[in-house]
Amino acid sequence: MNNPLQPMFDLLTQHHPTLTVQCSADDRRAVITSADGTGSMNVDFWVQHHTPCIATTYQRGMLFAPGDHLHYWIDIRDSGGAVIHRECVCGLRRLGAVIDEWIGLEVTPPARLSVAPTAVPPSAALTGSVLTLSQDIDLACLQSLPDPAATELRVRLDVSRIDVNALLLSFPRDGRGRLAAKVKALLGAYGPPTRKRQPCLLVTSAATQRAMPTLRAHLSMEFAANHRLDWRSAPWLWTAAPPPPTTPAIERARTLLAQGRIEDACEPFDIQFSEPLRRLATGQPFRRFVPIQPSWPDELAGALRQLAPWRIQDGLTHIYQHLCSVNKHKPKPGSLERKLVWFSGQRQQAKFGLGVALTVDGKAELRIVRNASNEYFPEPDWRATAPSPQDFKP
Repeated sequence: MNNPLQPMFDLLTQHHPTLTVQCSADDRRAVITSADGTGSMNVDFWVQHHTPCIATTYQRGMLFAPGDHLHYWIDIRDSGGAVIHRECVCGLRRLGAVIDEWIGLEVTPPARLSVAPTAVPPSAALTGSVLTLSQDIDLACLQSLPDPAATELRVRLDVSRIDVNALLLSFPRDGRGRLAAKVKALLGAYGPPTRKRQPCLLVTSAATQRAMPTLRAHLSMEFAANHRLDWRSAPWLWTAAPPPPTTPAIERARTLLAQGRIEDACEPFDIQFSEPLRRLATGQPFRRFVPIQPSWPDELAGALRQLAPWRIQDGLTHIYQHLCSVNKHKPKPGSLERKLVWFSGQRQQAKFGLGVALTVDGKAELRIVRNASNEYFPEPDWRATAPSPQDFKP
């Protein structure tokens, strides 16, 4: 009978001849050591049975039924015995990749962060120039606020300020230049500062493209921090208010960003970059033993080219002040972190993405984040260009 462990031995012999493998007497575990003494990898062998759907420890001489698979439970430790990584591997390809990362040398990221220059995409004509905006303002949700009458006046004032022409320019569009369906933009939040649901003024596009271009202004009980298109600090996106004036420093940053010189563009605004982010920008895994999708480096580069570094620090300061006003205690130094965009192809609850954090010394740092939080860093506080509908898909 063929030995189910033989493919693993063949893999190590052919690709990693410097490694030593020693199996236990019952063949349930193997200890793999490296010649340079950097540590060891303990591998426990388990069998995932197709019928019934259970996993059992591997035993010498075990007969595999159709659909049964060998799994490898990996425990990697350094020379001092401290755990470096643990993982359940379900195939030889992943097992080989883990071993490569374990014994391989880490690539030093470049000293200055840069990405490929902005490619000029084929322009999509902006269609749907006749925009329909309806109003569905139900004031009932204001009755729970301390001063509903004053809040009602504020809501009516905000609704009167909505400018269709501004929305036509600012609202996300699809690849064909049409106003995107199923998108929400937050225009205002009312009541005392809170992290709970509160009355919010939203502009929502129709649920289907067939019903577009139609937008609806309405009140809804929402978690304000969960909205990517939080336009409360950017009235020029939805009113007739003029946009903030530009400066020579901002114009130079725009030019450098288009050239892919990300760090040169952000340096005047005191924006820092984490080492894992630098690694991913070069196409390398940002953390040992964490597989990345092939599209992630390009997605990261695309987001970095769209940065508005002159707004990031103010956005973080605003969030910090808000948290100070709603929490009993101030956020711990270095604990404030928000996601900007998620990377694609992730189905687990906690996802990897590009984020921004307020460091211990009070500076903004762009980094790779992983969390399951629904709270976003508002688009206008970091992004210089309008998002597309693809940006809202995980």
